[in-house]
Amino acid sequence: MTESVTDASCTEPAYQGAIELGFRAIEALEETSRLSGWDGEYRQIEAGQLQATVNTNQIGSVILTRERASRSLELALSCPESALTLLVPMSSPKTKINGHGLQGDRAVLLSPGKVIHAISPAYADVLNITIADDVFRSYAHKMLQRSQLKGKEGLRTLKFGPHIAWLRALSLYATRRAEDAPIERDLEALIIEGVIQRIGAAEQARPQGDKYHRLARGKVLVRLADYIDENLQGHIALSDLCEVGRVSQSTLQRLCRGGFGLSPYEYVQARRLDAARRQLQRRERNMPIAEIAQRSGFNHMGRFAAAYRRQFGVLPSESL
Repeated sequence: MTESVTDASCTEPAYQGAIELGFRAIEALEETSRLSGWDGEYRQIEAGQLQATVNTNQIGSVILTRERASRSLELALSCPESALTLLVPMSSPKTKINGHGLQGDRAVLLSPGKVIHAISPAYADVLNITIADDVFRSYAHKMLQRSQLKGKEGLRTLKFGPHIAWLRALSLYATRRAEDAPIERDLEALIIEGVIQRIGAAEQARPQGDKYHRLARGKVLVRLADYIDENLQGHIALSDLCEVGRVSQSTLQRLCRGGFGLSPYEYVQARRLDAARRQLQRRERNMPIAEIAQRSGFNHMGRFAAAYRRQFGVLPSESL
């Protein structure tokens, strides 16, 4: 067991785990995040029935979570308040976290409580390594890796090179149930020390593009999301979005296509449908589906039902 973790040449294991379909997939992803100390929401922004595979395993103060979804997702999350988080890409689709790319040999290190806005493309496969902050710092102090704890942003992109293979090998423990794989007494220490050593050997990667413009783009997308959520029942015009984002129509189109893979109209539609799905999921059986549709900005039941089915693969009544 120990050798499989420490061998940097270890091949990636087959990805098998609990598979959830449709609206239950979003619920499974959010529940797993909550159990790991995260707080926030997952939103499906690409049409089609969602399939998600989620695996998690806790080893002492370390939580290993691996997840993959068949449709593009938008995530608005707060990192665990008392833990350090390392996000490691397992496959090629690039996930964007606050504008930073998670792909290839690059991983993202997040400080406790960091708020992130992420776009995860279809079939992106990510390993989440969460370590209690006090435990991590204690080990880092003993190993004289204190310099790796510095950083003002709370988010750092690290280039691991060949060391990424060792980190990916940890997915063996995220995809294996604890009762099927007895935990060695020193496995927690082995994992924490190994993670710290590889963080120490990693290079600080410079995000592509100008930092100011990258941060500015991220703030525009967050403002758009907040405005849409606050005005679901009303008419949202392209000019309204431009005013909120303080950008031109061409820039707005480019930002939405680059950030979400959607046009502004498609993004508004996706958020309206997600709002309706969440109301239906809360089992508000006394509220007619037509009222839920209207609250989410849809005034025509037939069009709402058709759009909902295209987005989630089921009718609104099936989500109750």
